Amino acid sequence: MGSHYQLGYFAHSKKDYNTQKESLIYKFICDNFAGHIICPNKHLGELHSIESYLSIVKKTDCVFVTETNGYLGKGAFTECSIALDNGIPVYAIKQNQNGCYFEKVTNVFQTSKYNLFEYGFIESAKIPNYKIN
Repeated sequence: MGSHYQLGYFAHSKKDYNTQKESLIYKFICDNFAGHIICPNKHLGELHSIESYLSIVKKTDCVFVTETNGYLGKGAFTECSIALDNGIPVYAIKQNQNGCYFEKVTNVFQTSKYNLFEYGFIESAKIPNYKIN
C-alpha cells in the first residue's frame, strides 16, 4: 500500500465492548496495522457526546469497523460516515472459517432511524490479504 498510516480508530458496537469478539478483532487489527489503534472503550471511555468521538475520528489516518449481526450501530455508522466524508479510508474487518480479513468500505447506508443497534450497514470491496501499513 502506498500510504503509511500512523493512527487508526476501531469503530464497533457497544454490544461488543469488553467481549471476546472485541479482543480477537482488536488483536487482529494490531497484528496487521503498523500504527497505533484507538479503541474507544479502552482508550477514551465515556465522552458523553458523539461529537467528541467524531473529532477524534477526523484526526485519524484510517478507521477499522466491525458489524454486529450484519449491521452497524448508530455510533459506528456515524464514525464511518464522517471518516468517508473526510477522505479517511475505512476498512471492515470480516470473519470467515479461516479467520479475519480486511475489506475496503466504499459506502455506508442508513437502514433505520429508530433501532440504534441496526442503524445501518456497509458496502465494501474485497482487497488482497495484506497488512495495512
